[in-house]
Amino acid sequence: MMISPEVYIEEQKNKSYEELLVERDRLISDIKQFEGDEKNEQVIEPSPDVVYQCNLKYLAKICELIAEKYNERKMGI
Repeated sequence: MMISPEVYIEEQKNKSYEELLVERDRLISDIKQFEGDEKNEQVIEPSPDVVYQCNLKYLAKICELIAEKYNERKMGI
């Protein structure tokens, strides 16, 4: 079962800027792997389609958090 984007981002909030970049890269890698796989017919739960869609939502949220952390770093907060 996948978690909601809100729960996902709540779990990421205490990570450092650098750790968030690693998480972003992991999501991008998973998304690219799905998009490059022409046979996404695996019978698993959650389905690859659901994982893909959740990863896209997570990526949007993590990018927002990265921008916040970047700005905090830049301003010395």
